[in-house]
Amino acid sequence: MSQGHGLMVLLSGDIDSFAPEKHESHCQPSHLRLLLRNVEGLKSTLELTANNLLQSHDILIMLETLSTKPIELNGFYAQHMPVTQGPRGRPMCGISCYYKPKVGKVLSTHQEEDTMIIN
Repeated sequence: MSQGHGLMVLLSGDIDSFAPEKHESHCQPSHLRLLLRNVEGLKSTLELTANNLLQSHDILIMLETLSTKPIELNGFYAQHMPVTQGPRGRPMCGISCYYKPKVGKVLSTHQEEDTMIIN
């Protein structure tokens, strides 16, 4: 029996800062656009995806990047988790999380196995 692999990406922050009742009546709550995609190879996906599609989002979470080293993206900060070696030698997993400066300052990050936490 084979064991399955799970994946968890957690972005955390001050949820109250986006609550409408916390703002004055003339202010609108902030909205963030998120793109989550299983890319099965980050380099080729970034080359083939229109730049305006990527730039129209505030947070990009790319899964199954198959990348051994970080790939940077203009206009975004990033956290990367490189691939792991599979039982038959094929790379597995890999996570890249890109976020624009408007998302705010990263207070902490934590990575282990198939988990990435950005606070």
